[in-house]
Amino acid sequence: MVTPAQISRQKASNRRMRSHGYRVFEQPLYVCDDAEAVIRSPQETLRRAMILWQLSCCADGTPHAEIHASLERCGLMPDLSPKEAEYMATPFHDEQTDTNMKWNLEAAWVLLWALKRLWWLNSPDTLCGCGRMAGILRRLESATGMQRIFAMHSKSKILDLLDLTLRQHWTVRDDYVRGVHGIPPVFARVVERRHHALLWLTSTTPWDEVETHT
Repeated sequence: MVTPAQISRQKASNRRMRSHGYRVFEQPLYVCDDAEAVIRSPQETLRRAMILWQLSCCADGTPHAEIHASLERCGLMPDLSPKEAEYMATPFHDEQTDTNMKWNLEAAWVLLWALKRLWWLNSPDTLCGCGRMAGILRRLESATGMQRIFAMHSKSKILDLLDLTLRQHWTVRDDYVRGVHGIPPVFARVVERRHHALLWLTSTTPWDEVETHT
């Protein structure tokens, strides 16, 4: 049964969508209710953000051995997903694989927002602040740093963003299906990566198994 909180989120998100000129899905489309959502711990969220950032740096040209050493130093090797472990087991990758990995910076960025490491979260029509992200995570790049625990945004606020992101992602896919292609490619990729990260954050689903249904 749909709860008042879910209906309220839908209405609030749709108002924001309309204010920016995006198409809105008028039929029922909800994220999980507050009572059902399971928010990952701050420590697990930080470890996931660091992994995404490290592997993105590897894809962007940082030597493979350097990234491997950093993951070892942070104690993150056991936290790699199967696909990530496979990526790190191979020093050389094709261009598309590296490009896909670099887009995970957008997922790491929204996780840092959840950890209150960012004062604001930019609109998905712009890219994340890579320099800002590096400044945050490089200071934590050690086993001790990975034990830091930060206060996170409330479950309600995280679900608010997930609800909006879900609807933004629906708009991207609807645009593609209709063959309009009016949504900027950057918006589409950023929304997809944020959606993946937020679904992971509000569930117990392993990273590789998250499905961004709309």
